[in-house]
Parts: sequence; C-alpha cells; structure tokens
Amino acid sequence: MRSFAKKLLLPLTIGLSLSAAVQAKEPPRGPMFKMFDELQLSAQQRQDIRTLFKQGREDRQVFRQDGQLLREQKQAVIEAADWDQQAALALLSEEMTARRAAMWARAQMDQAVWNLLTESQREVWAEMQEEGFDRPERTPFNGRWLRKLDLNEAQQQALSELQAQAKMSREKNQDIRERFAEQQLALIEQGGLTEQAWTSLYEQYQSQFQAAALEGLKQRHGFYHLLTAEQQAKLEQFKQRHKARKDRSHPGRLRQ
Repeated sequence: MRSFAKKLLLPLTIGLSLSAAVQAKEPPRGPMFKMFDELQLSAQQRQDIRTLFKQGREDRQVFRQDGQLLREQKQAVIEAADWDQQAALALLSEEMTARRAAMWARAQMDQAVWNLLTESQREVWAEMQEEGFDRPERTPFNGRWLRKLDLNEAQQQALSELQAQAKMSREKNQDIRERFAEQQLALIEQGGLTEQAWTSLYEQYQSQFQAAALEGLKQRHGFYHLLTAEQQAKLEQFKQRHKARKDRSHPGRLRQ
C-alpha cells in the first residue's frame, strides 16, 4: 500500500515542481499584456504595438535624462528656507516645454495604436483610456515611510491640513487632465490629430497645467519644512532606498 502511494505521489510531486518552475519563469503581466488580452489583438497587431511601445520607452528615457538637472533644481527650491515663487515659475516653465514635447510624442503613439485597431477594438481601447482616470488617488504625503518620521502632534495637525489642500488640488488637476484627454481622444477618433490641432488644444490648458504644477511644488515645499533637520535627513534616506529598489527592478532605466 505504501509503495502504491509512493507511485501516485511521485508524478504528482514532479508535476507540481514543474508547474512551479514554469510559473517562476513566467514574465510578469503588466499593463501592456492586459491591453493585449482585453483588445484580443492578432499576432501582427501585438508585434506592431510592441514596436510602438518600445519606441515610446526610448523617447521617455531621453526626456528623463534631459530632465535630471531640472529635478535637482526643483529639489533645491523645495529645500530652500523661503518659498521662491519666481524661481519655481522659471523652472516649471522650462520643465513644461519638455513635458509638452513628451505629451505630443505620446499623443502620436496613441494615434498610431488607434490606426492599428479594428472598429470594435477601438471602442474597447477608448473605454480603457477613460478607465485610467477611475483609479483611486493615494492620500498625498502619506505612506509607511511617514510613520518612521515620528511626527509630533503639531506636525501631525499641520500635515492633516496640508493633505486636505493637496487632495483638493489633485482632484482639480485630475479633472483638468481628464478633460484634456477626452478632447485629445476626440481628435484621434476623428482623424484630426495634426500637430497644429494638438498644439491649439494644449494651449487652451497650458496655464492650468502650470498652475497645478506650481501649487504641487509649493505644497512639497510646505511639507519639507514641516520636518526637523533630522526628519529631513531620514526622508532623504527613504527616497534614496526607494530609488535604489526601482533601479534594481529596472536596470539601465533612468528615473525621475
């Protein structure tokens, strides 16, 4: 009886081991694979869209590399003892020039994807674009790292007020971005996504984008200066560890 049980268990054990090995080697299924599944793309469509996404990643790496100095300068504005509105505006103006180019590149990629799809796939894709705005927003200036800063009662009170302000700002900014995205999608659907048409649309929202970015930077300045020097040093350590983990997960990728 024991021998018979062993004969039954052996193939089962081997099967489970092989299954675990296959699962361990299976690549993670990210947003691109989800899109492939939901759109039910053909093999040729998958290959064409992979090529587009690869080019998009390369373009974003260039934008990240070019923006490294700007990010360092923005951090200097955040860490400055007094809020310097003019310095912040100058940096954001420069940053928005680069971001505008990145947004136009992304719009062109979306247009290229759209052109590869069938009518039924386009309906699904449009719904997926809209669903992207339905994800719940995280609480601003919050996370496991925050507990390790050991804020005192006065800091907690000030932080709660800042979080409430930041939450309202994010909701307002999300509404702006959603309206822009809807109008951009309409241009794509109508086949009217020319650079001139897109630029005209962008310029309608440019001042709102800049105001939102300025408000966000000012809130980051406010949060940074809620902290003591020791807490600021801890925060920097958390940021560096987080960046190191991301770099290990995506070797060779430049990060913001």
